[in-house]
Amino acid sequence: MINLGKKNLVWLTIPVTLLFLGTAVFAQIPRQQQQGKLTSQQVKSPAQTKEEIAFEEVQLKLMEQAFEKAVNPETYIVGPGDIFSIVIWGDIQKGFQIPVTAEGKLIIPTIGSLQVADKTLADVKKMVLKAGAKKYLKANVSAYLMVIRKIRVHVVGEVTQPGTYVATPLDRMTDLIARAGELTDLALPSAIEITHTNGKTDTVDYDRFREFGELKYNPHVNGGDIIYIPAFNKETPIIIVKGLTNSTGTRPVFAGETLASFLIRNNVLDKSIDMNHIRVIRKKGPDYLFRFPSQQCNQFKLLNNDIIKIERLRNTVYVKGAVQKPGKYRYSPGFTVLDYVGMAGGMEKSGSLGSIKVYHIATGKTEKGVDAIPQPGDVVELPETLRERIISYFQIASQVASVIIAIAAVRTIK
Repeated sequence: MINLGKKNLVWLTIPVTLLFLGTAVFAQIPRQQQQGKLTSQQVKSPAQTKEEIAFEEVQLKLMEQAFEKAVNPETYIVGPGDIFSIVIWGDIQKGFQIPVTAEGKLIIPTIGSLQVADKTLADVKKMVLKAGAKKYLKANVSAYLMVIRKIRVHVVGEVTQPGTYVATPLDRMTDLIARAGELTDLALPSAIEITHTNGKTDTVDYDRFREFGELKYNPHVNGGDIIYIPAFNKETPIIIVKGLTNSTGTRPVFAGETLASFLIRNNVLDKSIDMNHIRVIRKKGPDYLFRFPSQQCNQFKLLNNDIIKIERLRNTVYVKGAVQKPGKYRYSPGFTVLDYVGMAGGMEKSGSLGSIKVYHIATGKTEKGVDAIPQPGDVVELPETLRERIISYFQIASQVASVIIAIAAVRTIK
């Protein structure tokens, strides 16, 4: 039995007591904190005022918006849902984040109620400044538009998904048409009608915007607007677009419209189209082959029931003959036939570089020589040498002869 003195017993008691207290305190700590996983709810930030919370919410909404450019106060029309920041500065420092009510009023604490709906942003700023001057003699009051309101716009007519869509006063007609699934084949985009809540109807030539990029033919929308896309009637001259393109189908054509204007207006051209082979098939007359862009394309006038045939751009070159790996290879501008032979694993021993040739699909002509440059869709052929062909013929002939001798021997034995 171990005999402990009083002094030793005291020293032994101290660490045991500290260990017990530490364990008790550690048990009080939430498990998440022990693991270093405190949540935002467990760590409380200092109390925020209502104004600070409101300002942070407005900042978040502001960051969600997308703008072409700064809002023009002289043209922007204020409406229900717009959020203003009202700042009072001078002897008194105050700030408010205030939305325009459903009745079109801007209710500013300590100043009063202002009817602001259907007024320009510039006028509203002046109204707030004037009302603030009456209330605060030694302070200035300013108004700033912080968040753009949401509105409803109706899209009907020749679109794939007609309906009502949420927008903002900064959205344009094309934004709403895109949300409605784009135009149908029967749409007449040159005569789109936009009817406003005041009864006024504007006619918009959407083709002018698509061809020339003029923004006046792609106006901003207003709350309650009805965008109507009409269909062309049976008497309207039409063009039939065929081929591998998103714009295949029937399209209206204007009197005297050129091929180039038609292709641009109808968004027929894209990166996948072979611009060097645009064919126009006319019922009474020859076929026409055009390159875009070109002077001929700009001058050629389309007629009713013309057919425009579009081909997808060929981006491969086919290599065959005496190469290691015959097949299709990706087209690379400027590459010669030798480059494509290299891509195909190189020439076999039986190959004849002196006889290498390329078949040009576009012209139907054959070009010989190692410096020939293939175009998309062309075929590169590396023939065997005459010696190798003769050897091959003799090998085949010998095999055939062997078979004939064997058959004759069998008959002789019988």
